[in-house]
Amino acid sequence: MVNIIKKTTVLTLPLVIIGMVTYGSLVSAEKLPSGKWLSQIPQIDKIVHFIFYFAIVAALRFSFTAFGRGTVKIKTVIVVSAIIYGGIIEILQGMFFSRSADSMDFLANLAGAVCAGFLLPQRIFNVLGEKRK
Repeated sequence: MVNIIKKTTVLTLPLVIIGMVTYGSLVSAEKLPSGKWLSQIPQIDKIVHFIFYFAIVAALRFSFTAFGRGTVKIKTVIVVSAIIYGGIIEILQGMFFSRSADSMDFLANLAGAVCAGFLLPQRIFNVLGEKRK
């Protein structure tokens, strides 16, 4: 039973993060929490974009590693997919939602994805995966 719960967590974590990022990216800005102290931080929007895509890629790497798929090829596919996803979200924001498409947001997405994909050592994910077993 515990193993099923752990497997479910490993599989659902990336989906929950992707869902949260999608919601946060496409919902009207007025519906998002404002956090007045956060607005005092310069470029907070870009920092949030970086964190979002860092989290997506890190969660996907953890999930794939937990199931024995932590290869360089998989890592590259994850990063490229996250970058494409970020680009699509930015385009959708500008076309269909009351948000603006921003190339700097896309660059922050790209930086977060690349950092989580290629700068975090695989050993971190291997250790996390070992604890899961």
